[in-house]
Amino acid sequence: MRIRLACSGLLLPVLATLLAPPTPAPSRGLPDPVRYDRDIRPILADRCFKCHGPDPATREAKLRLDVRDDALAARDGTAAIVPGDPDASELIRRVEHADPDEVMPPKKSDKRPLTADDKALLRRWIQEGAHYEAHWSFVPPVRPTPPAAPAGYPVHNEVDRFLAANLARHGVPTSPPADQATLCRRVFLTLTGLPPTPEELQAFTNDSRPDAYERLVDRLLNEEPWRSRFAERFASQWLDAARYADTSGIHMDAGRQIWPWRDWVLRALRDDLPFDRFVTEQIAGDLLPNATQDQIIASGFHRNHVTTDEGGAIDEEYRVEYAVDRTATTGSVLLGLTLGCARCHEHKYDPITHDDFYRVYAFFNTNDEPGLYSQIPDANRALEPFLTVATPELQQQITGVQQELATAREQLAATDPEETAKIRTFLDGLVTECGLAWTTPPVTRATSDGGATQQVQSDGSVLASGANPARDVVRLRLRTEATDQRLLCLEALTDASLPGGKVGRAPNGNAVLQSIEVTAVSTVDPEQRQPVRLAWAWADIEQADGDYKVVNALANDDNRGWAVAAHQRPPGPRRALFLAEQPFGFAGGTELEVALHYDSVYAEHAFGRVRVSISGLAEAGLARLPEALSGWYLAAPFPGPDPYETAHGPELPGVDLKQSFGKVKWRHQDRFAEGKVNGGLPEGAVVNYVATRVFAPTARTRKASLGSDDGFQLYVNGQRVAENRVDRGVAADQDRADVPLPAGHSLLVMKVINTGGAGGFYLRREPRDGELSGDLPLALLPGPAQDEATTAALTLAWRLRFSPDYARRKEAVTGLEQRLRDLENQQPKTMVMKEAATPRQTYVLLRGEYDKPDTNRPMSPSCRRRWARCRPAHRQPPPALRTGSTPTGQPAAGAGAVNRLWEFVFGVGIVRTSEDFGLQGEWPSHPELVDWLALELRDHGSSACARS
Repeated sequence: MRIRLACSGLLLPVLATLLAPPTPAPSRGLPDPVRYDRDIRPILADRCFKCHGPDPATREAKLRLDVRDDALAARDGTAAIVPGDPDASELIRRVEHADPDEVMPPKKSDKRPLTADDKALLRRWIQEGAHYEAHWSFVPPVRPTPPAAPAGYPVHNEVDRFLAANLARHGVPTSPPADQATLCRRVFLTLTGLPPTPEELQAFTNDSRPDAYERLVDRLLNEEPWRSRFAERFASQWLDAARYADTSGIHMDAGRQIWPWRDWVLRALRDDLPFDRFVTEQIAGDLLPNATQDQIIASGFHRNHVTTDEGGAIDEEYRVEYAVDRTATTGSVLLGLTLGCARCHEHKYDPITHDDFYRVYAFFNTNDEPGLYSQIPDANRALEPFLTVATPELQQQITGVQQELATAREQLAATDPEETAKIRTFLDGLVTECGLAWTTPPVTRATSDGGATQQVQSDGSVLASGANPARDVVRLRLRTEATDQRLLCLEALTDASLPGGKVGRAPNGNAVLQSIEVTAVSTVDPEQRQPVRLAWAWADIEQADGDYKVVNALANDDNRGWAVAAHQRPPGPRRALFLAEQPFGFAGGTELEVALHYDSVYAEHAFGRVRVSISGLAEAGLARLPEALSGWYLAAPFPGPDPYETAHGPELPGVDLKQSFGKVKWRHQDRFAEGKVNGGLPEGAVVNYVATRVFAPTARTRKASLGSDDGFQLYVNGQRVAENRVDRGVAADQDRADVPLPAGHSLLVMKVINTGGAGGFYLRREPRDGELSGDLPLALLPGPAQDEATTAALTLAWRLRFSPDYARRKEAVTGLEQRLRDLENQQPKTMVMKEAATPRQTYVLLRGEYDKPDTNRPMSPSCRRRWARCRPAHRQPPPALRTGSTPTGQPAAGAGAVNRLWEFVFGVGIVRTSEDFGLQGEWPSHPELVDWLALELRDHGSSACARS
């Protein structure tokens, strides 16, 4: 598109002033009439308005100098200002007073004393009638007529007329025209940030056509590669205003992804997007009807602020901070106003009230985002809410894989009658082979040390109600005639009386069983008591974010326990199996005392309804049980020579996970897992130890597959069982070892010797014949614990373990799922604005504090939607802000845009304080020119970069 050379073309006339840069505002010594807005208001705003201005909280003597009627009102026979009579004006008397206790501004105000010029100017203003006027930026602009060209001042366009008139008024001659080479270099540097090549410079200096300059500008703005270079150069100013280069976070600062918004800005400037769309789509692109992907991306303008993922941060506090940042940024970038100053109180200088701030704040207070983000060390992460940006090429590949995956899943879900029969045979045979004979002994007594009510139910369970102590021990007494028992099943059942209908009594429905103790007492001879030591455990559900494995409940010697993730997963029962070291049960009858300890670090986390069943277990069943593992722990790093020969402590006999080794102690690692290449060990020439507790139902030798970076030594209870001294990067299945495990508890420690660079390890137990791996132990549960979900999980577990055809089909699905994830991860994400499903009610915050909402001052619901979605009647902001409400049609936004354009060309705007057009901002060097340019932008629907 060619630049229009009519009066609507903004950039070309502005660029033409490269021939003669603008001059500064006139000095106060000139004979011009004194203007309140230009000459007097800056003095009063800087020295007087703090105590005699808009804010009633800091106003002294009930005097306002920013309001003419108040300043002229008589008080005790005198007035602060008497028009035409400076000597009768209390203002002049006080600013000229010699007594430090009488002079204004007072010393305690920390304001600079007035200079002699300041005092003289105030006198002259009062002498001339003390005329007030509204601040220029709060007055709707009236299109000025460009002044006639003064004699001897060459002009080429309307912009030149304003500049020439000002120069002539002050007797300043124009600068001589720049030579062709200088002008070419200026234009190239201004528009592209790069100097012209020798060939480009020569072509321009050789062009003798009268419109050669216009043609050069036209080419730089509208032809490639200069068009894109101009967009990159011009965008830098907007990216800075939007704080694009700000750090991501207050704590981890792991980075974030929002560059698609940056590219949107570049495209908008390159493709000459209309200015009103440029602003509207960034403020509220996500709220436009049938918003396009590009419009939603544009809303990322207000996602460039700093965020936090610091663990101790308060979610609501930072959600408020994000909305405050957007409000202040909108004020400074689009309105040229310091809105943020009114967050805590009335604005001290500008006519912006505390309520005004929160009416604008309400536009940004409904973004669907947390205040505290989770800690994820991923520089490619986009903080929610975000948008996945689909490219046509990638989307085509994704669609293809999705279709393949749908077919593969259908094949995987297909049932085979023959296979179903095999599963039934397996399950029935397992019960017989293992010698299972479950009974649910009747509960003869149920008590709570903490005072909770325990009631026996008809199904043999015990339901808690009443008091819910922070810590508790629930004691159950059961009567059984069975002997030779080895298994105990603890069921945590749901109940409608529990929070959320879940299994726990905590407000979130979760529970943590710290430990379980069992004692068998003979009913024939109560003196015969047998502590039932539990040596192994398995659970159908274990909470993953921490070491909350069920094996932690085997001993009451730590703060871990078995947590059941009831607050993270849908409501449903939780089941655990416990194996006794030795058979229990007395001939003639047994009283079984079961103590459930709820004394973890989480208060009130007790099960609400439990049922206990017991069974014997044959030796064949014992052999089928898999080992149970705790979570993984890391003790590192240990420096030093002879890493293979030096023992640092974790590998020695008798060590447990509660011990420390100097300043190093065991730390649980959620990210480590069996059968996974675990990287991220401390780097360099160091020794790192990883460990897990192993609970074996029987003594056995287990084959394991290993990997390490670099070498390793493997220990069981302090005994070295495998080693490889090698320099390499870690990978799966690099070594194999036979690992001897005694019955009961062992500590497995892998010493990883890193010779430099990154470190890592890998460990996987190889399957044993007949082992009940995965979810197959579900088959051992008593009949009442078997439900539809258990049957489905058992079927899947059997197919994975015993059906090669199913394993092949499952592997195909897994591979396609991974391909799909890989493709989706290639799609960039970008942070955007997204309205919450339920809008938040906005209140004025007292002193701006997140936790002090003034519920007597709610903001109008009509303000909750951002500008692009407000009804026409509500497109105006509060009265104090109406001069800058919409991207076009109001002066502040247009004036701000043209001022930034001027600043882009000359380095300094017509208003030097680009971010502050308020009372504390500077007076424009050419006020009429600002109005003329702003109305040109408004009336002619100019582009985002004001070039046409």
